[in-house]
Amino acid sequence: MPILSNPGGATIYIDGKEIGIAPVSFRVEGFAWFVATCLKPGRVSCDKETMFGFLKTKDVARWWWDFTDEQRKTLAVWIIDNYAADRIRYIRSGKPDCKGGEGEWQEALCLHNTMHRYVRLGDPAHLTNYLDYCYWSQDKQVEYCFLESPLTIPPYGIFKGCYGLPVHPAAVRGKHWGHSIVALQIKRDIKNFNSWRFFQYDDFQIKPGNWQMPCGVAAYDTMVKVERITAIDECGCGYYHTVIAKWRIDTKCKVV
Repeated sequence: MPILSNPGGATIYIDGKEIGIAPVSFRVEGFAWFVATCLKPGRVSCDKETMFGFLKTKDVARWWWDFTDEQRKTLAVWIIDNYAADRIRYIRSGKPDCKGGEGEWQEALCLHNTMHRYVRLGDPAHLTNYLDYCYWSQDKQVEYCFLESPLTIPPYGIFKGCYGLPVHPAAVRGKHWGHSIVALQIKRDIKNFNSWRFFQYDDFQIKPGNWQMPCGVAAYDTMVKVERITAIDECGCGYYHTVIAKWRIDTKCKVV
């Protein structure tokens, strides 16, 4: 793609980086380039920095349904393993606009960890006002706003954004207990249990029988519901939602 200036000879910058004196040309890397460079059968073949570049611009999300089922599975495993395998251990509220937490730290629950993953990987733009006063930490020393994620790749720093993928909270309910996990849609049929990749903590493929999704017990099946958030309460410890898919898991761990 050629870039010209009028008058000619202007210095051209993109995202603050100087790319040359006009006229200059550069390549726009699109879907075909991404597939050829970053996706080999069963694995991601580009480096983490390259992949992050396509995630932060939401290109991967924009192309999500252009990939094959197998490519989406490959991407899901890689993205969850690299960007959603950490754990929030403490949370607190504080000043709005991500200007700092205040007060005592509280132990983070599964709901907080779900919210953290949803905010990072999903598309929570409608929830910003509910989360810009909420803070998390792994050690009570270094804290981040719920809308921030520390980067472990160059340029080091904090990513204030999301990836825009079809990610939602998932509620798992049994007799006298409940748990919260995360669901990434990898096939189009939202009502099909196998269209979702369930994950939480360091487990990026939760299946029936896992401790986070146990089989049902006598006269009481386990319920699994994928939910679309409409509003958040208490920094992710509660939220309002609509159910977009649900299933029961019986005593033999069969999805019904």
